[in-house]
Amino acid sequence: MGLSHADQALAHALYDAVIRRWLTLRCVLGHCLDQPFDRLEPSVRAVLLSGAAQLLLLDRIPTHAAINESVEWIKRQGSHKAGGLVNAVLRRVSQLMGERVAFSPGEDLAQNILLLSDGRAIELKADVFGAEPLHLLAASTSHPVELIRNWWDRWNLDRARQLALHSLARPVTILNTSYASSPVPEELIEVHDEPGHHVFKGSMQELTGLLTQRDDVWVQDPSSSAAIGSRQQENVRTILDLCAGLGTKTRQLAQHYPDAQIFATDIHPGRLRTLQQVFGEHERVNVVLWEGIDDAINAINGVDLVLVDVPCSNTGVLARRPEARYRASRDQQQRLVKTQQEILERAARLCCEGDGKLGVRGGRVVYATCSIEKPENEEMAAWVGKSLGRKARDLKLRLPCGIAGGRAGGYRDGSFSMVIE
Repeated sequence: MGLSHADQALAHALYDAVIRRWLTLRCVLGHCLDQPFDRLEPSVRAVLLSGAAQLLLLDRIPTHAAINESVEWIKRQGSHKAGGLVNAVLRRVSQLMGERVAFSPGEDLAQNILLLSDGRAIELKADVFGAEPLHLLAASTSHPVELIRNWWDRWNLDRARQLALHSLARPVTILNTSYASSPVPEELIEVHDEPGHHVFKGSMQELTGLLTQRDDVWVQDPSSSAAIGSRQQENVRTILDLCAGLGTKTRQLAQHYPDAQIFATDIHPGRLRTLQQVFGEHERVNVVLWEGIDDAINAINGVDLVLVDVPCSNTGVLARRPEARYRASRDQQQRLVKTQQEILERAARLCCEGDGKLGVRGGRVVYATCSIEKPENEEMAAWVGKSLGRKARDLKLRLPCGIAGGRAGGYRDGSFSMVIE
């Protein structure tokens, strides 16, 4: 694109800020507009969101620069008339801004408090967010109301608030050091609250160097590693990682079961290519095409363990995947549950007992998601018993931990896992 490294970093920061706080920014802009935000041209909406993010969320950009650059950009798109609107709206936004103040997670939210990712807040000079508790929490933390309502209905307002506030936190890079054959240099890490994990505090270049040199340490949140690390199956000789993705859990399986042969596959061509690159030289990991997995498992008379880390709503990792919150809906969840059930049916067949073709040894399935939603987790366990005639046990739901501006060692994602006999 011809951008300098500094400009690329700024562009990424702007994109990230807008995605993380899309609904919050829309509330602020709506307060400063004389017409509905959604009636504006897409290019005007885009520049207003970007300009408001610079003013409110990126404190190293001067106000005049943020406004002037926004105005000039929309003019270069051929809309001089829109330049006046952008100038007026962003100036109103800048005039709304008060002092940056400390914010405690225990404090009540207010209609004029704009929360920041460093644990502070901006006191706005007007009430921008709605007074009704559900909508106030949703707007303040940039979550769809439906998602906040789901959490509220399942638990309570306090839990919904904790989950929403967690999503504002800047996620840290966590290393799985459970299987490390030698210590990681102390200057690169700090202790995490979860045993067998450390927070990486070095540079990206140092991280790349570490991961290139060692195959016994990798980036993995403790809630992700718990699906495998907290369980030790007996007599596991063959394993199938049915939704291997980029291979994080495949790598963990290879360390956790050092004598097992592992088959890894993924339906997505790009992820499958990554698996082939990562494990091309591995003596115990075989990357198999999705279409050929039945033949591969049939050739070895089934597997002892099938891991299905299924596609999910990602509501346990919204701090890392902020865009996922805007996809959360009842329709999306129904589609995901159907896909998860189809994958589970295939997994059960691949390790089923006594059909003479597949899975003659009779194995177990480990089901994992990075969701905290009941239909994808606990209700899936009930479906397994009813529809597959299998027993689900050892259900583990881990809610996300950590707050904006909080300790790096206290951060973790959310996840769910269970074992299916």
